Amino acid sequence: MMVVFTRKPDEFRSCKGTVVVIDNESYYDVFEGDRKIMSISKDFNVLEVLADLGFDKAVFKSDYERIYEYETLSSMVKDLKRKNDGRFGAIVAFIGIVKGFSRGRRVKRVFIDVDRSRINEIEREIQRDFDVVIKIHHNTGELKPNEEIVYIVIMAESRDLVLNSMRRAVESIKEEHSKHLREEFE
Repeated sequence: MMVVFTRKPDEFRSCKGTVVVIDNESYYDVFEGDRKIMSISKDFNVLEVLADLGFDKAVFKSDYERIYEYETLSSMVKDLKRKNDGRFGAIVAFIGIVKGFSRGRRVKRVFIDVDRSRINEIEREIQRDFDVVIKIHHNTGELKPNEEIVYIVIMAESRDLVLNSMRRAVESIKEEHSKHLREEFE
């Protein structure tokens, strides 16, 4: 099921399989069609709450019409666990964050725009070479120090297999970063 965040309440309500989250002053109202199914306090991370409830992804539609996908580490792990046919015994997760210092200088922000088709290709290569299930979510655009760049989650039969495949996945993603990352320093 998809979640849409919007400031215009009626914009997405007619989309089948869509839950609309409306940003109010101190809480979020969650609608399925015309029916309000819950309110979530702004004291909580609404994306983590929705991921924990089983929503797969969120598409944000801001006032500026910019749309992007958001996925949580929790939703990725749940997705892999649903795919477990009983033979997998290990899941490992990696979170890559923006460094505060690079090449001896303080980082103000980074700009990254990786090729999603290349990320999909890396997933296929790791899955084929290691016989694992892998999911990669990569954020793009402007990111500040300590913000998350990438989530990689891998499920495998054994800890050795999951750790070896994760090392390869991280190295492959890092290689992509070097091609598409621009740092801005203070």
